Parts: sequence; structure tokens; C-alpha cells
Amino acid sequence: MLSKNTMKKNNLLSLIAIVAVEFSASLLAIPEGDLFMKARQAIFNGSVEDIKDLGLNKDNINNYVQENDAIQSTLLNIAIQAGEKDFVCYFIEKEANPRVPTLMTKKGITKEGITYEITYEIFPIHYLAVNPNVGIAEKLLAIPNAILPEDLLKKDNNGDTPVKLCLETKRGSNDAKKQTMELFGKLAQKLDEKALETYNALKTSLVLSTAQRVKRPKNNTVVCAPVNINKKRN
Repeated sequence: MLSKNTMKKNNLLSLIAIVAVEFSASLLAIPEGDLFMKARQAIFNGSVEDIKDLGLNKDNINNYVQENDAIQSTLLNIAIQAGEKDFVCYFIEKEANPRVPTLMTKKGITKEGITYEITYEIFPIHYLAVNPNVGIAEKLLAIPNAILPEDLLKKDNNGDTPVKLCLETKRGSNDAKKQTMELFGKLAQKLDEKALETYNALKTSLVLSTAQRVKRPKNNTVVCAPVNINKKRN
């Protein structure tokens, strides 16, 4: 016969098991879209604990979040875009795939009345360029094939490369931008000879163009709007 202490202990374990099952069931009961929105909100609130409480797994972390009619992103890309290193590290620990790009779809009608739909791929390197964060950049670059050298020449929905975005961004400190450009330079050394020539020519042209804008007299100063990779180009 079991002692009273043993029976109390077994009852307690049973109660814990029931609570655990009910908690897991409550997570499963959350529609996937709501789960993603809760995770997205946690990122912008800066609460890693809220993310952990959602019980995300590898599969739903790598699924797309429908941010609006035009944009489908991943939680990892949203965290990179927000400059939230702790979330980036958490998603990577949960096996988030850094090669899954954000998809941006542009729909329209030509003058001839023909409808069209174009989908652009925006990679983590574009977000790193717009919102320079050396800690996040180093974390991603330490993962094999997370960021590829050829990503340096990929264009976003506005036709801009990471170098252009980084040179023109209004976000981040000058030191962060400088260090990010240095990391890009090291990555560029892994390009083949022809691609490296293209990268260097593009970088030189952009640096000169930026310098010329800075030197213009005040009465002719061009006011450059902050780069927004989520903005559609007409």
C-alpha cells in the first residue's frame, strides 16, 4: 500500500501533467495566423519571453507571415529588420532558415490593360544594410551559407543593392554603417573575379555619388528620403 506522501506526490505529478497537456492544447488551438501575429508583436515589443511562451517550432518559424497584401516575411527577417539581436539568436537556435527571403508582390495594369504581378525577393542582407547591426551581421555570417557572397549584388524591390542601401540609410550610427560595409567588403572577397569587379565598380560609383551630394551648396542640396525597402516604386 502506498504511503500518504507517495499518494500526494503522484496526485501532484498527475495535476502537473494535466496542466501541461491543457497548456499544449491551448497553443495548438491558436490559429497559425494569430500565432504569427502574436510572435510579430512580441518582436516589436522587445519581449523574448513572450516569444518563448508561444511554443514556436522549426516548421512554423520558417513559414511565412502575411504582413499585408503585398508582403510575406519570416519571423527571422522581421527580427533582423527590427534590429533585435536577441530574437535573431533565439530563432537561429530554433533552426530558422536564413535563406528564406521576404516576398514582396507588386500588382498592376499596363497601359494596354494587361494585368501583371511581379514578386521580389528581399534577403537578410538587405535588412542589415538598411538597419546596420554589426552583432546581427556577425551572427549570421558565422552560419555557413546563411549569407552568400552573391547576395551583395542582389537587388531589392526598388532595384537597390545592399551596398547602396547601406551607404544611403539614415538608420544606425556612422560606426555601425562603417563596420557593416567592412563586413560586406570581406564577404566580397569570396566573389569570383568578374563579380568582384562589378561589386568594386558599383561601390566606387556609389561612394563618389554620395560624396558629391554632400559637397553641394545648401541652396542646391538634394534632400534624400530615408530608404524604405518596403515602399513600392511607381
